[in-house]
Amino acid sequence: MKNHMILAFQVMGEGNKRVITLSHRAQVRRFTSDLLRVLKSQASKQVTLSEFPAVYQRVLNRPWDIVDYGLCEFRDMMVEVSENTVVVTTQEDGDLIISIPKREQTLEEIEKTKQFAGEVRNLLI
Repeated sequence: MKNHMILAFQVMGEGNKRVITLSHRAQVRRFTSDLLRVLKSQASKQVTLSEFPAVYQRVLNRPWDIVDYGLCEFRDMMVEVSENTVVVTTQEDGDLIISIPKREQTLEEIEKTKQFAGEVRNLLI
């Protein structure tokens, strides 16, 4: 059985001007990971686009620059991030809110949570 390795880099240029860089796919994975770290650092699990550079620098201890991920525009990278990973909404003032999607509890999960709360209450009495 052959081992298959996904290449996470690419060679750009020719001759002595060649450069090795991360593939676009690897850059998207790296950005997504960093974005989730930034969002999880917030109590609300969300951040506005205007606050993003400052929060990014505080959390990751390096200045924010989309060029570090191989693109020129933040919106271009956000198109690449899975909709299941983050949600982007627009505020009334036009600023974007980037957040981790909230999953709604099923009726069964709500009932089990209530049951658990009752059991904990009984234990504490």
